[in-house]
Amino acid sequence: QHMQRLRQCQTLEQWRCQSSQSHRQRILLERLVANRNKRTCVHVLRAWEEHVEVSRAQAERLEELYRQHVALHLQRHFTKWAVWWEEKSERRRRLQRALIRHYRQLLVGVVRE
Repeated sequence: QHMQRLRQCQTLEQWRCQSSQSHRQRILLERLVANRNKRTCVHVLRAWEEHVEVSRAQAERLEELYRQHVALHLQRHFTKWAVWWEEKSERRRRLQRALIRHYRQLLVGVVRE
């Protein structure tokens, strides 16, 4: 049913409007467009515009690509965050050590007097 409708409609825009069923695929497509994952994107758009069936395997491949993209992004983000946290913690430890040293010297000075 979905593929029949897909063959009937002329452009991707019409396809977008007509097919609320394939919401997930539409979102996926828009994400791919948004991510400028150009090669995959152009391939998929062309397929849709020429009314070629995008096979289940291709759809899954797309989803897989997108998942990898997200995973990579998260990994990068997390790595950056972890590095920042390490540096912050290191700075805090350094500050604590400096303060302890400072107070120790003050105490020694007080005791001497």
